[in-house]
Amino acid sequence: MKKPIIISFILFSAFFVFRSVVAISVDKKLYNFSKKKFFLEKIKEVVEKRGASVNYQSYEGHTPLMKAAFRGDEALVKYFLSKGAVAKLENRHGQIALHKAAQGGHLGIVKLLVKHNAAGVNKQDKDGNTPLHKAAKENRSKVSRYLVRKGASVSIKNKKGKTPDKLIRDTKTATFLKKEADKPKIK
Repeated sequence: MKKPIIISFILFSAFFVFRSVVAISVDKKLYNFSKKKFFLEKIKEVVEKRGASVNYQSYEGHTPLMKAAFRGDEALVKYFLSKGAVAKLENRHGQIALHKAAQGGHLGIVKLLVKHNAAGVNKQDKDGNTPLHKAAKENRSKVSRYLVRKGASVSIKNKKGKTPDKLIRDTKTATFLKKEADKPKIK
């Protein structure tokens, strides 16, 4: 009497383990496709026909949305957001997709992500860097100016004690950030 129950339990457990392994494999395939440009049709197939999760996170916590944002694939970012990708997911460094887009200097994607998750403009990663710090460090002037207009603080210091204006090499943008820091704050 107990043997059939045990065998059923083992078979049932094996089915769920197999299903989980297949799901992880499909999710990982989606993640790997997201690292390459112009794979939108393949990605749609993996998401819509095979059920891959748009919120899959690699061992470092990177998501397909982060990869697409850093690479500058605006169509793919739009697709992931339309499929429920969570822009607030953090990688192991505490960064969100907005950090990646700002670092890459992709203004169109930064605009999409800010509209989708306005609270992220001052999100600090584990090193204390905001998306504005990332943009400034990579000398992304247009992205830096846009983030400030959308509420990014120019006075937040990272763990090294640096504000974004101390990281940027473009003198015009550094001057702009410095002026923003010197403006009186309205309460």
